Amino acid sequence: MQLLAACWIYFFPAQVVITPPQEQDFVVSHEIVEAFEDSTDNTEVLLVSGKMAHDQARYDDALHLFFQALDQYEINRDTTAIASTLTQIGQSYLRLRKNQEAGEVFHRALQLHQMTNNLEGIQVSTADVGVALQRLGQIEPALLRYKQSLVMARRLANISEEAILLGNIGSSYRALANYDSSIHFLKEALQLKMKTGTGSTVAHTLNDLAETFFEYGDYDQALEYAHLALDTSIVSNAVSQHSYARLTLSRIYEKIGNYQSAFDFLASHKIMYDSINSVQKDQVISDLKIKYETSRKEQVITQLESDYLQLTQHRRLWATISLAIILTVSMFCYVLWNKRQNDRILLAKTKSMEDARSRFFANISHDFRTPLSLIIGPLNLLRSQFKGTDAERKLNTIQQNAFRLIKYIEQIMDLSNIDQNQLILKVAQVNVVNHLKSVLGSFQLAAEGADIHLTFEGPEDVIYLYLDPHHLESIMANLISNALKYSISGDTICVLVNQTTSGQVEIFIRDTGSGIAADDLPHIFERYFHRDRQGADAPGLGIGLALCKSLVELHGGTIEARSEAGAGAEFKLTFIAGTKHLEGRPDVIFSYADYDDFSVKETFPMPVEREVTPLVPGDGPFRILIIEDSDEMCAFIKEVLESRYKIVVAANGLNGLKIAQETIPDLIVSDIMMPGLDGLTLCAKLKNDVRTSHIPIILLTAKNADQDRLSGLEAKADAYLVKPFIPQELLLRIHNQIELRQKLHRHYQHESSASFNEVMTTSTDQKFLIQMETILERQLSDSNFGVVQLAQKLHLSRSQLHRKLKALTGQTPILIIRTFRLRRAYDFLTANSGSVAEVGYDVGFSSPSYFIKCFHQQFGITPGEVSGKI
Repeated sequence: MQLLAACWIYFFPAQVVITPPQEQDFVVSHEIVEAFEDSTDNTEVLLVSGKMAHDQARYDDALHLFFQALDQYEINRDTTAIASTLTQIGQSYLRLRKNQEAGEVFHRALQLHQMTNNLEGIQVSTADVGVALQRLGQIEPALLRYKQSLVMARRLANISEEAILLGNIGSSYRALANYDSSIHFLKEALQLKMKTGTGSTVAHTLNDLAETFFEYGDYDQALEYAHLALDTSIVSNAVSQHSYARLTLSRIYEKIGNYQSAFDFLASHKIMYDSINSVQKDQVISDLKIKYETSRKEQVITQLESDYLQLTQHRRLWATISLAIILTVSMFCYVLWNKRQNDRILLAKTKSMEDARSRFFANISHDFRTPLSLIIGPLNLLRSQFKGTDAERKLNTIQQNAFRLIKYIEQIMDLSNIDQNQLILKVAQVNVVNHLKSVLGSFQLAAEGADIHLTFEGPEDVIYLYLDPHHLESIMANLISNALKYSISGDTICVLVNQTTSGQVEIFIRDTGSGIAADDLPHIFERYFHRDRQGADAPGLGIGLALCKSLVELHGGTIEARSEAGAGAEFKLTFIAGTKHLEGRPDVIFSYADYDDFSVKETFPMPVEREVTPLVPGDGPFRILIIEDSDEMCAFIKEVLESRYKIVVAANGLNGLKIAQETIPDLIVSDIMMPGLDGLTLCAKLKNDVRTSHIPIILLTAKNADQDRLSGLEAKADAYLVKPFIPQELLLRIHNQIELRQKLHRHYQHESSASFNEVMTTSTDQKFLIQMETILERQLSDSNFGVVQLAQKLHLSRSQLHRKLKALTGQTPILIIRTFRLRRAYDFLTANSGSVAEVGYDVGFSSPSYFIKCFHQQFGITPGEVSGKI
């Protein structure tokens, strides 16, 4: 019956009337122990009595009982009980502010739980280590331990432990002066403790909330929670929390100027505190610890003597045991080695999965962009046909949604690039005020259509930040469109910017919409999370806010969300001024472009139509080779171009390479992702082949990353067109490439002294022209040296030579050879190197009269007139 009474007192302390700590309770505990001295439950009685003494704030008595129980468990080698008792000792140490000692015993308990794989014990001891670290002022490591333990507690569905940990996290955030987070976690803890906890734990959290509001400066809330803590601690006989509540009330009343109440509560706290922490306790604890350590040493000596005796008596037995140990260690080493091998395999598989995911995103982008090209391109043609009709409005709606899909694809690709550390920030000095006004203005029409008011508040002065202007546009567009999505007629959306005294720039996006549910608020920046705001039909992928958070953090900033259901939401962005936080980063490129007057394009712009006049050479339409493995895409491009150019089609890269080398087209349009031979490799091969190096190549791709553009430039592509594209864009690219060639032709034809190497566009073409010029120089006097011989020397067919020279210079091989001879003749005549007839023979003309005729046609004067001027 006495044991039952002790257990009842421990589990239901609210029903016990506490007497002075030095008197009755300790006597009762000893009576219980003495009654069970011959019982097998003696150790359990010691433990229960120790817990009772601890709960009644008699921590020296509790430690005395816990150390006695620990001695018994050490003798019995009960690892689980040892760990549990160490935890109780640590708790008493904490109450006596022996934080270093508490941390040591908690750490030892954690090691024992890990040895036995006791998941519940690991969770509790991890939290205890966090408490000791927090008491020692190591807040960040303590937070890490708390959060690790919280994950385990939730996995074990241990609500009471979850409540304790939420409270510990809240008090840690208070120590870091993060009061909003502190209040959030403490209120969560209070809700759980009121359902499952004891009066002591509820009082503890109420005291924490009072302390947080006190430091935060909200004295009314602090006073309310402190009185609640006082009442709860009195009812539950929680002595230490009772004392702490009185101290907190004293501090609050002092702050608000009620000095009489402050003095009364401080005096009562002092009386209680002195009764809990007497001067003699430190010496008592030290003596207990010395006794415990001495007892442990005696046990070790006794055990060693016993082991030595057994060793001498049973050598063979120990030899067998040693062999078993060796085998066990060997097996352990093998298991460890095997585990490491499996870890390597798992790491390789993980990397393979990451690579596969990257390829998946790239392929998804390609697979989406190609059909989108076949939607947007024909839609653009149809819009021009139905311009001014009701059908045009419907076609515009289709095209707007196609552009929306493109936006989603780009967001997915940005997230993929961020995950792989491949996103490059092109940082420039941006006038934030002008930039935000421009972004907000791009949503003005949409807001007016929904009767939603858009406002901007900011200083008239210029505020500069170093960041990627296009990513800032993406961040703001996501947040503003998100606010529009959850606002209704009559609501207001405000964008506010200001610069703090520390130099940071804060941007707020506030709306008066439906708000965000409290349960959803901690998760809104998680990928693919769809929050439920009242009355809102919110389509989307759930990646917009996740992308915003990633982009803000890439710039070294932070983003926070605040909301109350039905009262709107607020997003706060904080950026660091200057460039120090960005310097030295490999993913940052500084640009010196001027973004003072930055203007934002429409969210889904309608393409501007522009008439492109086809360029036609003297010998017929230009020949364009289309290399595309998609039959539909190929047919669409052919339909766009065939009215202006002569079209040749190849179904894949290998076939396209062969056709290009045989027909020498005027321009090539090629896809990048093709089976067999991809577009980049095809481009590199064509640009390094003397027969085709001069041909302009436009690459079509679904990849829009900076690295992909660099790959295109490395392959020497002349233009890079991202799918989806509109027909006008492709026509303009082709028009510009051909026009550039024609300008080069005119330059060569009009400059009589122009050299062949001035016509080059690539290093391969330059080498070709220099080689041809060298051959012509060597064969200058050979009147029989013509086009056939020149083609043979250059290892080309006659038709290939004709098309290449025509493309590079705009002239036929015959005309080029004759012009070269005449220019050399002009040089010889000006140098007075001989008579007209002699010079004609020297430059390969067999007939002086024909030489004079050609010379006059080329230069407008006769050879004799040139030599006569000298």
